[in-house]
Amino acid sequence: MFLQRLFLVLAFAHGTALAAPVPKTTSDADAVHASAGAGADAAATRTCAELIEETYGCSTAATSCGLCVTRAWPRLRNEAACAGLGHGELVQHCGPVHDAADKSESDDGIGMSGLFKSTWAASDPVNTTLPALMKYLTVESTLDSCPGQICACGECGRTQMLPSGTVQFGLHTVAARGINDCRSTSPLSGDLTVADVEAIFDEELGDMSTYSPYMDYNAMLWTPATTLDSYRQAFDADGVPTLKLQWPCFYDDSETTCYSLVWHIPQSMVTIEIASNETATPDDFVVEGFPRHEFVTKELPTHDYAEPLHDSRAVDDIDEIIDWYDRVLGVSPTATRKGADSSVTVVFAYPSSSKMGHDANIQYVYRPTTGSKSQGTSTSWLQSYWNSVSDKYMTNMTSMWPIWGDNHLTIIDGADDASIDAVIERLDASGDTRYHPFLGVENGENGPDGDYFGHTSFYIQDPSGFTVEYHATFNNPDPSIDVDVGDFNEYCDYHCDGGLSN
Repeated sequence: MFLQRLFLVLAFAHGTALAAPVPKTTSDADAVHASAGAGADAAATRTCAELIEETYGCSTAATSCGLCVTRAWPRLRNEAACAGLGHGELVQHCGPVHDAADKSESDDGIGMSGLFKSTWAASDPVNTTLPALMKYLTVESTLDSCPGQICACGECGRTQMLPSGTVQFGLHTVAARGINDCRSTSPLSGDLTVADVEAIFDEELGDMSTYSPYMDYNAMLWTPATTLDSYRQAFDADGVPTLKLQWPCFYDDSETTCYSLVWHIPQSMVTIEIASNETATPDDFVVEGFPRHEFVTKELPTHDYAEPLHDSRAVDDIDEIIDWYDRVLGVSPTATRKGADSSVTVVFAYPSSSKMGHDANIQYVYRPTTGSKSQGTSTSWLQSYWNSVSDKYMTNMTSMWPIWGDNHLTIIDGADDASIDAVIERLDASGDTRYHPFLGVENGENGPDGDYFGHTSFYIQDPSGFTVEYHATFNNPDPSIDVDVGDFNEYCDYHCDGGLSN
């Protein structure tokens, strides 16, 4: 019941099934788009939707509509009728898709389970991360955000991946400042503010011309074959630097090559890596000798739309992470891989149900050489900084929750025996206080207007300094636990007074 209710609140209405052959090659798309020039005069009077449908041949009656729009995206951006529209807004022309997520139970017999979103703390999401995500990715703004993205005590830039009609993976950025900015400024953020740490990321990543350990903090997305070059063309046209990498898709198959664009949003901690298995210019991509993602199913994604692959984090001690996942969440690594540079990547493929619609996993990367362009700000130093702030302020389950907890991934655990109670028991047994639960609609807390908004959730900081947001049944919550009445009371409730007394 918990997971059904959570899913019903989070998911959007589903469309009807669509049926049409999928264009298989880049030449098919080129043949369609070649007609654009011939009808230039007529196109001048058409709306953007009419251009997409009639000139570029991206029919809503085709399952490949979104694929077609992404292929046409570099040209559509230059159409006067489409000026100012982001990638996702153009793809929304295609409407929702039918998906197994509208079933009460998945084909595999379990409820919704798996990786659900990636979230970053942001100093100014309305003016930095949100416009960038909306411009370049196939996303839409999350509909349950604060009006106009402005909350009583902060701002948000929360998006979700298209198409609607699927379980929409979230890419969220939030400035949850607390009353009078108490949570986002010293001393409760430590000596550094979010903007200070964002400046470190900007300095470390620079012009994206060489690999930085800070690129290990990323969310990787898969875009279908024949579409990666559209992203490259858009980034290049706008002067947005990306690191272009090519790598074997699988550890046991060096013949299958994947390509990726590593993209950092300036003035943020957000790095997105967009991957696929086809490009027209492979020689432009730097060769990496090892896979950058673990395809657990041993197959490449086949959907006609972009989807998440993993949430990745830099870490100072792989063994510590493995122990933490086993001790706290009862999960063992799916794979542990060693790179030629002595790096080690550990992958946790959290059980993902068919209802989730993807097989995204979690990875942590250790690199023995963590030299930094900035004095004293290696990824190892940053991990220690985040952990030290939490050690100071997270002294019990209702104490101050530092702003660095907004750097988190979200897991929905659909196992029958999964519970937040069990995880709390394990944490308490080891003396770990770096966690903060909230009660929501799944535990009968319906918000001030009975609007079924806030959710029962459990935030646990892992050894990397990032946080895991864990969703499962909460059977016997302590009555003192905080209630999420919706967007955490617009980011105002964080026990700042208690934190200042420490």
